[in-house]
Amino acid sequence: MSFKRYNMVLGLLTATALGVVASFNLAADPYGAYRSVHWKALAEKSNSVGTRTARAELLRRGDWEFIVLGSSRAQMGYAPDHPALAGMRACNAAIPGTNMRELQPIVEYALAHNKPKRMLFAIDFLLFTSGRDFNQDFAQSRFAPGRDLISYHLDNTISLRTTYASVQQLIALLRKEPTRFTPLGQTVRHTQRVSQGHRALFEAKLYEFFTNPESYANFEYSQDRLDRFAEIIRAARQAGVEMDIVINPVHAAQLEAIEVAGLWPVFEQWLADLVSIVDGQRNVRGPRIRLVSFLSYEPYCDEPIPPPGDTQTSMVYWWESSHFRAELGSIVLDELYGSPPPDRVRFGVELTSDNLAGYIAALNSGNERWSRAHPDDAALVRQVARRAGIID
Repeated sequence: MSFKRYNMVLGLLTATALGVVASFNLAADPYGAYRSVHWKALAEKSNSVGTRTARAELLRRGDWEFIVLGSSRAQMGYAPDHPALAGMRACNAAIPGTNMRELQPIVEYALAHNKPKRMLFAIDFLLFTSGRDFNQDFAQSRFAPGRDLISYHLDNTISLRTTYASVQQLIALLRKEPTRFTPLGQTVRHTQRVSQGHRALFEAKLYEFFTNPESYANFEYSQDRLDRFAEIIRAARQAGVEMDIVINPVHAAQLEAIEVAGLWPVFEQWLADLVSIVDGQRNVRGPRIRLVSFLSYEPYCDEPIPPPGDTQTSMVYWWESSHFRAELGSIVLDELYGSPPPDRVRFGVELTSDNLAGYIAALNSGNERWSRAHPDDAALVRQVARRAGIID
């Protein structure tokens, strides 16, 4: 075979192989970029819906009236098809492992491609540490300013990353595994996957917070992240968007972990800074804005952790100390937008400069009550902290 003919055959085989790979990836469409051509049954099995690449595609649709943004807590907890949001085109575009530096351009992208009436901006303590920066996935998504579209589509159709994701979807389809995400972007975490029990999940999550430099191990409270938070609020209000800024609930054990890690004074300062920024925005004419905290020790947040050896008990409101179930997220959405049953204990406090001191005092007294009422759960936090080398 001549060299020229060899190159022609090789080129043809390569083009054919790439065509097959591209066709397969277009059918699987892990990131929701090719909705008009993908195979719906296969695309629904994507585990990549929570990536920044997929979130940008979700927001690029441009028809959302209500947008949920925040971290993995919001991604798991808040259902955009909740009855209280009926009649609104709503999506959950929250992103795991994010921070305020990354969320600022994401919110700007959401506002540039949509005309939302309202935004649920779900925040937590970790969004304000300088220990977290842009995720690698951010640069691969449309969120990245100046993202080259030729390389973007090549990455989505023939890259190893996309092909691996597509193969995983095919396996999930063949095994008839349950779908991991709803069509509107919320994570669906299935109870049957908690085979090791909730207590083990609590221990693992607390240990991660104590040892991960992006969490409590090297927490660096950042003025830059606060400034970006303020810029996000200004941008949304200038776009005519009503903002519900929600401080996500965490389990009482997670609040105890903040105390054990020596971060409680910083935590109190963070709450004060949030109130100062939001109160400042209230003094500027514009759409309605409110800051509502669901951090508390009761109700819901003091649900007992199953005892050692119990792998069967399914917690009602919690996956582990940091992530709440959609059942609790539904209560939050009821409090914000719905009509809670009259016999339900009210949940959540709208924070202002007038009630902040009382709220912080209530958290401190709640910590004391919880430690007395749940000594085994409080001991678990300290046991994990010792294993992590946080305390002696």
